[in-house]
Amino acid sequence: MADLRADVVAFLRSRRPDLADIPPDLDLIEAEILDSLGFMVLLTLLEERTGHEFDLDTVTREDYRTLARMEERLLARLPDPGPGSGARLPAAGPGGREGRA
Repeated sequence: MADLRADVVAFLRSRRPDLADIPPDLDLIEAEILDSLGFMVLLTLLEERTGHEFDLDTVTREDYRTLARMEERLLARLPDPGPGSGARLPAAGPGGREGRA
């Protein structure tokens, strides 16, 4: 999962290529990087990359407001992969795919 954060950042940059950097505390909604459709595409990316399906009844807007909150709230819901394997959003690579309605 070392490339997970990189994939997320690349996806977010694809939605706002004018941004040179996406700091962990940047409000992705206020910065118009994510809207509800963008979140669904991002969630699909996370599910594909992690093999974990997120329960949409437990995901809130606050869970994906910033990269830091995604790490803290969404990735914390992933099953523990065991010692030594950092299941965190780590740092830039290929973007996500469209999908999920």
